[in-house]
Amino acid sequence: MTLAGQGWQRRTWWPALRTSGLYALVACLWIYFSDTVLGAMVHDRARLTWLSTVKGTLFVLVTALLLFLDRHAGEKASRRKRREAEEGEARFRSLIENAPVGVVVADDRGRITQANAAMAEVTGFPAAELAQREVWDLAAPEARPGVVTDFRRLRTQDHLHTELEVPHRDGRSLSLEISAARIGADLNIAFVRDATGRKAEEKSREAASAERLAMLEAASVARVVPWSMDPEGWMNWGESLGAVFQWPGGVVRRHQGWPWERIHEDDHLRLRIALAQADQGFVSGFECRMAQKGHRWIWTRWTLAEEGGRYHGAVQDIHEQHEIQAQLLQTQKLESMGTLVGGITHDFNNLLMAILGFSELLLQDASLTKVQLRGVDTIYRAANRGRTLIDQFLGFSRKLPVRRVQANLNHLLEEASRLLQHALSKNVDLRLELAPDLPDAHFDPGQLHQVVMNLTLNARDAIQDHGTIILRTGLAEVGPELAVAHGRPEGAYLLLEVADDGVGIPAEALHRIFEPFFTTKGAKGTGLGLSMVHGIVMEHGGLLECRSKVGEGTSMRILLPLMAEAGPRHLAGPGAIPRLGILVLATGAAFQERITGALGMLGQTGAPAASPEDALEHLDQGGWDLLILEPETLPAQGQAFRRALEDKGWKGRVISVGSRLDPAFQSLTLGHLSRTFSLFDLVAILDRASLDETHAQNPAP
Repeated sequence: MTLAGQGWQRRTWWPALRTSGLYALVACLWIYFSDTVLGAMVHDRARLTWLSTVKGTLFVLVTALLLFLDRHAGEKASRRKRREAEEGEARFRSLIENAPVGVVVADDRGRITQANAAMAEVTGFPAAELAQREVWDLAAPEARPGVVTDFRRLRTQDHLHTELEVPHRDGRSLSLEISAARIGADLNIAFVRDATGRKAEEKSREAASAERLAMLEAASVARVVPWSMDPEGWMNWGESLGAVFQWPGGVVRRHQGWPWERIHEDDHLRLRIALAQADQGFVSGFECRMAQKGHRWIWTRWTLAEEGGRYHGAVQDIHEQHEIQAQLLQTQKLESMGTLVGGITHDFNNLLMAILGFSELLLQDASLTKVQLRGVDTIYRAANRGRTLIDQFLGFSRKLPVRRVQANLNHLLEEASRLLQHALSKNVDLRLELAPDLPDAHFDPGQLHQVVMNLTLNARDAIQDHGTIILRTGLAEVGPELAVAHGRPEGAYLLLEVADDGVGIPAEALHRIFEPFFTTKGAKGTGLGLSMVHGIVMEHGGLLECRSKVGEGTSMRILLPLMAEAGPRHLAGPGAIPRLGILVLATGAAFQERITGALGMLGQTGAPAASPEDALEHLDQGGWDLLILEPETLPAQGQAFRRALEDKGWKGRVISVGSRLDPAFQSLTLGHLSRTFSLFDLVAILDRASLDETHAQNPAP
């Protein structure tokens, strides 16, 4: 007997045995104690006999009543279970029969026990006929061994998904998608969808795509120059030569011999191989670099053939395709890097947020001693440098927006030089040459600080024995030629230069030093530093020049645009900004505590809200002008929360926390606040909020 059978029998007789035993115990106790009590209380034998008879009668009646109630309850529960089982089975069968896809139920031996009407419609076989077959009989003969293997896999795994070619009753082939699962100890269910039409559409789309690709390939021949060479060796170019290669067409459209001087010397072998193939009767092709006007090398694709002593073919400009491929490769590298560091930087930023926030608040505490303030300031500066590094890495890999403020390059270099002194060895001298009265510029101090650090450390690595690194600032003019070459306006720019007297950069590597993952340091370099520097300078609207000569050193010159207005920024104290009521709906108690503390220090009224519902309750009390909102607190309910705010008549503005913006609040958003914000960031947004409030209360006439 199986364990399942033993368990079923036990469940059948155990309740009856338990009830009988209980009744027997109660009867024995009743008889024993009642006889004992009556014998002690009644001494008249006749009366004792009468009471014993009454007692026995009562016991029989009560026992019969209890047995009746127990039996009735058992029968009632049994009927209810049978009814529920029948209803469940009926619902299951109804679901199978009315399912919009084919459904097949089979036992563990593979025999089909039930198939619905949709399955009959898919295969063309009646449901009754399907129920007499085995599942592998539905497949074509050559596919049946695979179906048997897949069916056996269901004994060891809960479900599987596969595609199967099945013959229809009328002889045509069907492509079916099958999702199978185990639903009991010996039952399996499969959902079947007819994918024949989808497969046909996919093939049609693939064919149409191939046609479109052919048309695109034909259309890409816009920058093509036909050519031919006669038996005397004179080469004739088409009229499009001047447009493609920017050669003076009237001069070189006909010349003697192959244009070896205009083909890159590293690619000469490719032309020789193609000529050898053409001489053997093949139509050959190859890619090579050719010189444009101004000795600029562009990638081209040649096709050539030989016929009757004459060569003919075409040259196509494919330089743009090469650049796109290079950009695609770079994008893929950056995406991989962003995926790698994304999770780490998020958690690290949360740690820095608490350190930065509370150390910034402590710096404003007048009760601390000077020694304590110096210690807090050291903590704050170290954490701020950590935030700068994390933000910079995210900015490189995810293209985060630049946080530009009005600042001075001289101050930035003075601070950077103090940090760099600890990173430079004793054989490297660091010298500052700062221009006096240098005007302010509009830049991201954290990113420019990272630029200086990267360039200085590169200069340190280029110095082999003893050398000097110079950090220099000043003003420089950008003339017409430099402006056109870099796509920048002419005029005066701020100069930031990092120069060294190290080994220099070879001339053949100069044009590649800003490429991601290109390095001249071998295994010691990552190839990310100068690429990051280049990206930051471009985002600031500046220019980056590298002047280097082997054995004499390298100079990296950064030119940043001047700004019209300049001046130092100061942290506004209490009362400097009109008092506003600000509700904070964000994740993390530490962040809420930090931001409400900062608001209080600035003389503002701030209160945290634990949830959207809590925020709505606060708004009922009135007096809230701003809502600091982190979109992560509104999972899939941003629009509903916006409607709830409108129903309450709230007409304030929103400050979004983080880089993501809920679309429902786009029109209300006044600005963005990082989770690692500084007090200056908060003051800047509150300034805009107070101006917004002023304009709303005093509209222009």
